[in-house]
Amino acid sequence: MAADVRRLAATRGDLFDFIVVGAGSAGAALAGRLAEAARWHVLLLEAGGDPPEESLVPSLSSRLLHSQYDWSFSTESDHYSSQAQRGGALPLAQGKMLGGTSSLNDMVYVRGNPEDYKQWPMGWDWQTVLPYFLKSENMTDQNLLNDTNYASYHSDAGPMKVSTTDSNDSKFEELLEYMADIGMKTLLDINGPEQLGASKRYFTQSEPPSVRSSTAQSFLSPIADRKNLFVLKQAYVSKIIINEDNMALGVQAIVNKATLDFFTTKEVIICAGAINTPKILIASGIGPKNDVELLGVQLKSDLPVGSELLDHIVIPLVFTKDSDLDKNVSYPMASDINSTPTVHGFISSDSGTQPDFQVISSFLPKSSGLGYDLFYNKFNYAENIAKSVNNSNSEKDLVVFDIVLLHPASTGYVRIKDTSKSTKPKIYTGYFTKEEDFDSFRTGINLVLNITNTTSFGGVNSSLVKLGLPQCSNFDFLSDDYWRCYILNMGRTAYDLAGTCAMGKVVDSDLKVIGINKLRVVDASVVPSLPSGNINAPVIMIAERAASMIKQCYI
Repeated sequence: MAADVRRLAATRGDLFDFIVVGAGSAGAALAGRLAEAARWHVLLLEAGGDPPEESLVPSLSSRLLHSQYDWSFSTESDHYSSQAQRGGALPLAQGKMLGGTSSLNDMVYVRGNPEDYKQWPMGWDWQTVLPYFLKSENMTDQNLLNDTNYASYHSDAGPMKVSTTDSNDSKFEELLEYMADIGMKTLLDINGPEQLGASKRYFTQSEPPSVRSSTAQSFLSPIADRKNLFVLKQAYVSKIIINEDNMALGVQAIVNKATLDFFTTKEVIICAGAINTPKILIASGIGPKNDVELLGVQLKSDLPVGSELLDHIVIPLVFTKDSDLDKNVSYPMASDINSTPTVHGFISSDSGTQPDFQVISSFLPKSSGLGYDLFYNKFNYAENIAKSVNNSNSEKDLVVFDIVLLHPASTGYVRIKDTSKSTKPKIYTGYFTKEEDFDSFRTGINLVLNITNTTSFGGVNSSLVKLGLPQCSNFDFLSDDYWRCYILNMGRTAYDLAGTCAMGKVVDSDLKVIGINKLRVVDASVVPSLPSGNINAPVIMIAERAASMIKQCYI
C-alpha cells in the first residue's frame, strides 16, 4: 500500500464507538466513511495483513491466489456439477488482507441493471442506490464525463479510480463486431443509460500505467494518519459478544495467539463476506437452531444464516479463427493474462430490459500460451481440457466466449463444521439443482453459436473447439445430451458469492441483524438477489449506503 494505516496496540477491553469486522471490499470502505466523524473512534479488525506490492499491479494479481493473501476456500465436490474442475471442486478466491477481495480480483466495475434493484427491499431501488455508486467513483475516462448521455451516470469526485484499458484497439473493435453479431449493440459503457449491449470493460484501477484501486488503497491509505481510526491486522474474530438481552457488546478476537475482547458503545458491524460472516454469526449463536446447537453454542436468534448461497455460473465456449496477427502490435503473453483484449456485453433472451446473460469475449493470439494458462491456472479446469485449448491455440487464434448466467434459480449453502480458527466452512454451490438453469444455458449457448453463421466471424474459418471432456465422450458432439453434459461439467464460479445473510431473512432493510440489538452485517452476504454483473461495485455501494444510514442514526 502507498501508506500503511496505524496498527493498534491491542489492549484487552478497549472501548470503541464502532467495531468493523473485516477490512474487505465493504469493511474498508465503511470504516473509512465512519472515521470521517472525528469524534467517533472506529476499530477495524482484519484477519490478514497489508496487501503486497503485487496487488497494485493488475497483471500480477494471479500470483496472490492460493497464497497467504487468499482465504483459499474450496467448494465440496457433489460428484454432480463442475466435475471438469480438478478434484471436482471449485477454488473460491477471497482476499485475506486489507481491501479483501478488491485487492486480488479482476477489478471489473459493473453496477448491474436498474431492474435488479426492484427485487431488493424498499429503500434499495435504483434511484436510491445510484448516488451511492457515484459517491465512491472517480471516473478517469474523459470521454464518458464529457458525453451528455453518460455524464450523469458517472462521477470524478470519489476516492476509487475507475478506468478502461489501453490495450490493442483493433482487437477491441473486432470483438465488439462479434458481439453485435449475436444481438448486442455497441455502447460506450454498460454502466450508463443502457445495459443491454456490449462495451469495453471498466476497472477499479487508475489510468495506464494502471494501479489497482482497492478499497484499502482508496478508503484507508488516504486517511492513514487519522487518529480516530484504529486498524488491527492479523486479528481473527472468533465471535460476537452478546449479552442476555440479545445486545451486541463487542467481539472476541485472536491476536498473536492471545484472545482479546473489544467493546463498543454503539455497534458491531460484520463485514467478513458471504463465507466468513455466517461462520462468525453461527459461532455467536445466530443461525439455524439445529446448526447452532450442534456446535454447543447457546442460541441467540434462529435465522437462516448460511442458506441460499448465490453465485453467477459461467460456461466457456472456445472458437478458433484464422490468424491475422499484426506484427506491429504487441500482444500479451501468458504472464500478462489480464491484459488480453476483452469486451463484455449483456443480453436478454426476450424483449425485457433486464439481461439474462453476461457474455465476455476474449482474444487469445496464436502461440501465446494464454489458452493453457487461462483454463488451467486461472479457471482450474482439468489438464486434458487445458491441453485441448492449448493445442488449438498453438495453431490458430482463439476467441473465448464466457457465458454468465446472471440470475440462476439454483442456490447453495454454507455449513459450519466447528468454530475453530483453522476449520474452514463447508461450501456447497448447488449448481444445477434447478432444471431451469439447464434450459437457460442452452438458450445462451445457442445465442453464441449463432455467431458462426455471421459474416464477421464465420468469414474467418471459425470453428468450435471440442474440449477434452471425458464425462461427455459417450454423447454425439453438439447433441442435446452432449450440451446438457457439457453445461453440467463445465460450469464454474464467477466469484460473485452472496446471499448467505440476505436482507429480509437475516437482516432487515437497514442491515440490522434480526433479533439482535447493536449488530449489523454490511457485505455481499446481505444481497437478496444477484445484480446483473460482477458484484464488487454493488458491495461497495452497500457499504456507502450503510455508512450514510449509520451517520443518520447517530449524528
